[in-house]
Amino acid sequence: MAKSPVSPETGKPMVRGVRPMALTCKGASATVEMPGWYCPDSDEAIFTRDDVKVSDAALKGLRIKVQN
Repeated sequence: MAKSPVSPETGKPMVRGVRPMALTCKGASATVEMPGWYCPDSDEAIFTRDDVKVSDAALKGLRIKVQN
């Protein structure tokens, strides 16, 4: 099993989880359940390439929404 990353801010191990993330694009907004590594003692997060696919898809949907 891979070792969890350590928070550069707090020095504590980060935990894998999902948290709500608000996104906006030209006045449109959405909240996505964003997977990632999160620091339990701060708002710091690290996202993998696969994690970012979640926010990228939501932003693409928002761009389509505001263009129509």
